[in-house]
Order: sequence, then C-alpha cells, then structure tokens
Amino acid sequence: MDQGEVGEICDLLLVGGVMIDMSLAKGIVTTYPDIKNIEEKLKAWALAYPSIDIEAEFRKAHAWELSNNKKKNHSRFLTNWFASAEKQGKKAGRRGLSTEDIWGSSETR
Repeated sequence: MDQGEVGEICDLLLVGGVMIDMSLAKGIVTTYPDIKNIEEKLKAWALAYPSIDIEAEFRKAHAWELSNNKKKNHSRFLTNWFASAEKQGKKAGRRGLSTEDIWGSSETR
C-alpha cells in the first residue's frame, strides 16, 4: 500500500483497548491528501493526546479551517489542534495509553 492510501486498512484499529474507526483515516486522507502514513499518525496522536476524542477534534479543526485561512501543513495543523484541545481540558472519557498499549509489547511484535 502506498503512503497515504487507506483503502486496504481494516475498519477498526485497536489502540490500547480504544477502538479507532478507520473511516476517520479515510476522511483525513480525503480531506488532506498531503498527510502521509495516516495509520501511524493516528496511533501517535492517540498516544500523545489520550484525553481527547481525536475524531471529534478532527471535525472541529476541519470546520475551523473552512471558516479561516487554509493551512499548508495539515499534519502540523492537526497536531497543534489536538495539543491545544488537550491543554484546554476537553476530556472525552478516554484513559491514558502507554507506549505498550499503542505499539504492543515486544513479545507480540
């Protein structure tokens, strides 16, 4: 699979007991085709921002962007958006995830 393509990714991604709907990945790639390695980015964002709902924040970020200036580096824009949402304490009831939750234990790799 080429970078940025999402067609062959399964429907759900298990990240430390939290299921991420991969239609989100498809939506991100469709909306922002410049973002590559979306599955890895979703894992990284889930690890870095465990207290926010990534899907809901993506929708908010996209709506904001439509009303404001278009961003050129969408990956950086979304990362900054998620960081800001977490700082503001927008809790979505998700528990914190460890590195092992995201990448699996070394015994299972």
